[in-house]
Amino acid sequence: MNRFLIVRDRRTGRPVTIPTNSIPAEIRPDNWFDNPDWRYRSDRNVLEPLISRYLEKKELAPYEVKFVAQYIVDYACHIAVATYIFGGGAASMAFNDECIKRLRALAKMASSRDDIGVMIRVGMEYAMDPL
Repeated sequence: MNRFLIVRDRRTGRPVTIPTNSIPAEIRPDNWFDNPDWRYRSDRNVLEPLISRYLEKKELAPYEVKFVAQYIVDYACHIAVATYIFGGGAASMAFNDECIKRLRALAKMASSRDDIGVMIRVGMEYAMDPL
């Protein structure tokens, strides 16, 4: 089943429907959210304590690390989709695709809070701060 994004046209302000399958698969998030920031996502009640523990330098269980790692990947994908739609189009693909590939590879191997730190640093190399 195809999903749709509803965005506002920058010139007219009218809603525009964009099918998600029109967005390159390389940058599509695994999980779509109205707002990708952890403070506004529908699963905030799960993410907030994990992010807080990470920022307080406390350990996270491996499954919690995986959850935060997936959040970082989804966040980067949402930013890439917004860039693709509103600014760069195909020209933004090389930059965003490289970032997302690196983050997805790191997320697959993530098992400790140090791995989350590496993912955040990779995101920052691409001007993307998920926290």
